[in-house]
Amino acid sequence: MIIVFGFCWFAWNELVRSLPAQVTGISSLAVPVVGFVSGVLLLGERPRTFDYVALIALLVAVSLVLRPVRRAAA
Repeated sequence: MIIVFGFCWFAWNELVRSLPAQVTGISSLAVPVVGFVSGVLLLGERPRTFDYVALIALLVAVSLVLRPVRRAAA
């Protein structure tokens, strides 16, 4: 278990060092989505309504951050 955590810590630090902060921050928001999906598919977990609400809120937040900025006509 310690080896896995050490690898993840090393990988995260390499990502932070090599990518812009915006990309690293937004990509870290994918962690709960991956956990949710893999829990359902691999472990057979049964999500509750609150889990779906949280997943939708996270996806909406990421989509709002990633949408292009509209500039006002001058």
